[in-house]
Amino acid sequence: MTWRLFLAVAVPEATRRRLAEWARGHAGKGWRPVGERQIHLTLRFLGETPATRAEAILHAVERAVAAAEPFAVPIRGWGVFPGPSRARILWAGVDDRDGRLARLAAAVEAAVVAAGFPPETRPFRAHLTLARAGRGVGRPALPGRPNGTEPVFGSLPVSEVALMRSHLLPEGARYERVGAAGLGAAGEERAER
Repeated sequence: MTWRLFLAVAVPEATRRRLAEWARGHAGKGWRPVGERQIHLTLRFLGETPATRAEAILHAVERAVAAAEPFAVPIRGWGVFPGPSRARILWAGVDDRDGRLARLAAAVEAAVVAAGFPPETRPFRAHLTLARAGRGVGRPALPGRPNGTEPVFGSLPVSEVALMRSHLLPEGARYERVGAAGLGAAGEERAER
């Protein structure tokens, strides 16, 4: 049996609510907002993986992040992938000016490669997906930037890396938490249990 897996940072409920409300109010014609419960920060997509490997993946990530201290990053602004002329994904920005999130993602990447996964070929770009372009829609309308300002959504606490399973359903993806690796002291507490 295989599971569709990814490693992520969970977004607090109140912040997810703000992000989802903003997407519903600002994503113009042609966008399908993702469900509030689906908003997360992906560190590494693993894809179809034998379910029996989940525990080994989690242990590898635990070792990789044990020395990292918990931190928080601001969530602000928005953008689109791959770009304004071909927008397919509307996202909220994650401000990683000090690079702690990028270093965490690099540690996670090294752990999964050591565990036998092929290296990721795309660079890590921290973002939270808020909406996807509708099927059969041309170029969706982009949100405005009133007075040139960017929306500020709050802070994203990063204290653990969750191993998530994605269930692809007709109504959209549903995510299930398989386990988590705590950063720093949180990781030590988990190891003692």
